Amino acid sequence: MLIHRSRPFLVMLVRQTFYTFYNPVKRLYWRVWKPERVGVKSFIFNGNKLLLVRLGYAHKGWVLPGGGVDRGEVPAAAAAREVYEESGIAVIDMEFVGTTRHSGGDKKLTLHFFYGTTNHEDITIDDEEITAAGWFPLDALPKPRRPKIDKEIELYNNWKYGK
Repeated sequence: MLIHRSRPFLVMLVRQTFYTFYNPVKRLYWRVWKPERVGVKSFIFNGNKLLLVRLGYAHKGWVLPGGGVDRGEVPAAAAAREVYEESGIAVIDMEFVGTTRHSGGDKKLTLHFFYGTTNHEDITIDDEEITAAGWFPLDALPKPRRPKIDKEIELYNNWKYGK
């Protein structure tokens, strides 16, 4: 079951106004200083179905739940936090799957991937950052999705099956 967590209109208006000014400044900062970012993504399974979320910003495609690692935060804790923030699902034991590094243009990104399971089918989203979420079998992933997901699932399969 998909549960929509609504926010008061005034809160949404203030957030939209803030990000209208914040995002261009943030892009300029990344372009000038090119800091390295550290992020996490998680493969969360309920039986044989994978949790995917659909973003309400940027490309608006289906992706693995994830986000940035806060200063002083351990990547596994960041992965569990991001899954909870984006889906309302609490995953306690996160297993490390692997790391990828990307660099190009104004971005340097290290992504840590984690694996976790749950038996909770209910998903709670905020309709702002995340506009949809669901459980999908690996052989029937929804579209539009980020092309990177196929490579990320390959990383998961290599980890799981030791290829």
